[in-house]
This record gives sequence, C-alpha cells and structure tokens, in this order.
Amino acid sequence: MITKLIATDLDGTFWNDDKGFNEEKFDQLLKRLDDNDGHFVVSTGNDRATVDRVMTKFIGRFDYVVNNGAQIITKDNQTVALHQIGHDLSSQIYQIILAMDVELEHGVVFATGHAGYMMANERGVGRLAHIMEEEFPELQSIDAVTDISEEILKIILRVPENLSNAVIDRLQETIGDLAHVTTSGYGAIDIVPANTNKAAGLATLAEYYALPLSELVAFGDGRNDLEMLRVATVGYAMPNGDQMLLNMFEAAVADNNHDGVLDTLLKS
Repeated sequence: MITKLIATDLDGTFWNDDKGFNEEKFDQLLKRLDDNDGHFVVSTGNDRATVDRVMTKFIGRFDYVVNNGAQIITKDNQTVALHQIGHDLSSQIYQIILAMDVELEHGVVFATGHAGYMMANERGVGRLAHIMEEEFPELQSIDAVTDISEEILKIILRVPENLSNAVIDRLQETIGDLAHVTTSGYGAIDIVPANTNKAAGLATLAEYYALPLSELVAFGDGRNDLEMLRVATVGYAMPNGDQMLLNMFEAAVADNNHDGVLDTLLKS
C-alpha cells in the first residue's frame, strides 16, 4: 500500500499483548515510507515516554500523536501542538470524579508531558493500582492538583468495564464542553482537553507536513480510535477490537498478536 500518512493505535492494535511488534517488518515498512516521503504516526492514549520505552530502536523514524491527541511531536522532536487542561479545571474534574462515588480500579492520574501525578492517599489503592505504577515508573505523589508545576494533558481513571459507558456519559454530561471524555476500552477512561482527539491531532500533523488527510490510512481497536478511523481515507478495525468499529470499518488481515497492521500494509 503506497500512501504518505499511516497512523495506528498501539495497545491492542500495533503492539501485541506483550507490548511488542515485528521489528523486521516494521523496518521494511519504514523504508518504503522513506522512499515515498511518507510518515508513520503512533496515535495513542499513551504518553511519549511509554512509546519510547517500547519502540526505542525506532525513535526518530516515526511521529507522535500521544495522550489521545493532546501532544503532537514530529520524528525530529519538534513539538507541533500541546493542549492542556488548566489546573483549576483539573481540580474541578477531580472533585466531580470523587462525587460520582464509583469504584475506581486505581488512583486518578494527572498526566503531563513528562510524568504522572497521583494523590498520595490513592497510591496503591484499587485492584489495578500496579498498572499505573508500571505505566508511570516515576509516578509522583501530590496532596493537591496545585502541586503539579507542569501542564496537565490528560486525566486517567479506570472503573469496572461494565460501568464504563455509563460513567463516561455521566462525566461528559457534567463536564460539558470544557473537556472531552473518551475510552480505550476495558474500563480505562481518559479526560483530555476540549476538542482534542486523535483525528484532530492527525489533522494538525498533516497540516504541518502539508499533506492532505486523503493520504491517511489508519488502524484502531477501541472507541477512542473512532474519530481517527472516520477521517481516514481507509480505516481498518482490528479483528480483536470493539465490535462497533468492526461494524463500521474493514477489518485488518489479522489481529494485534499476528502482525495485523504490518501485514495489511505490506501485503496490499
């Protein structure tokens, strides 16, 4: 497949369940893109540090739309856009979360471009507390949102999966147009700045490179990929992904554990 702009989600899409990928095939694809003056974009709810830990060998060969579109960085390390949730609004949102009286499976995380912050009294709380400790190896404890000196790009929480859609609806209704609430599935909920999503981030990056979105081919597995798949000329849903996406988009040739993204691109 010859195109100048490829974007893919990572967890459940490009990465396998062990957070790995076929490096030989990826190198082959990147060489094809280089020959065509194209770009490979990781479009993910993860932060840049997490991406770089997994894809260390390829840093400098792909672009970033991370934190669900809040942070856009080129492969040569130029920050194209950085969208933030103000500290006052972040404090308000945190109080809204607490007032919902819903079971949280780990503490609420305030993610910046460089670190994660969690209220000290929430550290180690919840059956999935270890997940945030792993995702943010230098997770820092705070007593108030005002303790955070950096821009807040994303607020992360996690609830039982069977409650996630209801919680998302309640949060969005309460927050209104002050922020955008999305999910990557499995009960994980991200709150990002208003009008921020993967599609908007890709549009900004495409404009930076003077590329039309008609060049975009995209892959995803979760509902936070919906806008991205809709704006792509060709959008692929992963066979292991959300059934809603599979009802709307063509399926990749294989799932995330069998090089589905790479084989779809290299074999077509």
